[in-house]
Amino acid sequence: MTMSQVRLRTTLPTPATGALLAGIALLSALLGACQPKASRPTAPWPVSGAVDHTTPAQAYAGEVLSYMIQVVLGAAGPVDNRERWQRRGLEVPLDYSEIYAILNSPGGDKTSLMVLDPHIRGLSSVLYHYDRRLNQFKGRTVFNSVYPSTELLALRLLLARKQKTGGKIGLSALWRHQDLLRSTDRSADPAHLQKFNLSAEELTLLQAVIEAEPHFLEYLHHPNIVGALTDMQLVQEDTAIQRSQHLGGKPELAFEHISGPRDNRAVRVAILPSLTAAFSFGPQAGELSRHGFRATKRYVEAVNRVAAELSAAYAAEGTPTRPAVDIFALMERPLVITPENDRAVVERICPWAKVVFILLGKDVYLSLGPKSAGRPPRIYLDIDAVRYGMVADEIEMAAAFLRLSN
Repeated sequence: MTMSQVRLRTTLPTPATGALLAGIALLSALLGACQPKASRPTAPWPVSGAVDHTTPAQAYAGEVLSYMIQVVLGAAGPVDNRERWQRRGLEVPLDYSEIYAILNSPGGDKTSLMVLDPHIRGLSSVLYHYDRRLNQFKGRTVFNSVYPSTELLALRLLLARKQKTGGKIGLSALWRHQDLLRSTDRSADPAHLQKFNLSAEELTLLQAVIEAEPHFLEYLHHPNIVGALTDMQLVQEDTAIQRSQHLGGKPELAFEHISGPRDNRAVRVAILPSLTAAFSFGPQAGELSRHGFRATKRYVEAVNRVAAELSAAYAAEGTPTRPAVDIFALMERPLVITPENDRAVVERICPWAKVVFILLGKDVYLSLGPKSAGRPPRIYLDIDAVRYGMVADEIEMAAAFLRLSN
């Protein structure tokens, strides 16, 4: 199928169906949704991969990891689990060998390291899809483990300890002394430890992580991760940290026209991919987008099904004077859109949309926090729920909103 494109210049921001909004009364309250605009705003979020040596998949893994870190430190995700995540692991010594032993020994008490939280299984699967080295098995087997890598757990424990004590890591100072981070044979003098705001034990743990997985250094520079840690008050914010948030460039995104008459009078709907493994990458993926990804057949089919069902539902009670619906989808690259940032993302990427569908990976919705109402409506859909025809209520809600607003 040949699809025409409408291009909007913006930077990337860098979850099974959502609960319905409360009836038509609430839909009526949302009738001021933003109209399509001709302006092409740029967003403030950095885009990784433009200034480092990561692959597009690793760069996106960093964006996913920036949200995962917030969830496993109790700063985001389901409210009921946040306190448990904040406390878990605080009694475990910050010793790489001990963390490795607990994770990899059959009798190791893994609950001492993390909350065995089924809500993050879907989110974890997305993360491991784009960087299998972040998984316990590190891509050495066909299947991934349900557990993260030792390095990822070690980083979580270090950050949890800092969160507990209120200490802020001197991250930019660590950047300036990467040679020290790369060598477990070197110890830091008290002056360096003061700049890093790390104890000798904490620095030794970081050195062990980098020695085991050198590409973790790239994640420590990742703009989205740095931004998340800054927002959580876990790193010292200085000029270097602020500058890092603007180094990613401002690539162009293309929304493909999926269905509708392409009429200037039509109302517009956007479909955005978030936290999904439904994109392939690398040489085996075939022809890639300019961002280094290819939408899978599964994603394309889900987009087409949402578009077809929405168009049918909207037209079911149509009138001759009601505007048609044009539906656009982002097909080039996955994003990270959550209830914490969805309003800002939509305002920057598709301010012209009357309704926005956010298409999530399987079971990712379980790892998200409370949804908020707003204009335009932002409706989260699970990709498998779309596949199995389980989103009729959400489709009808969107169609009803569009009918009432026109």
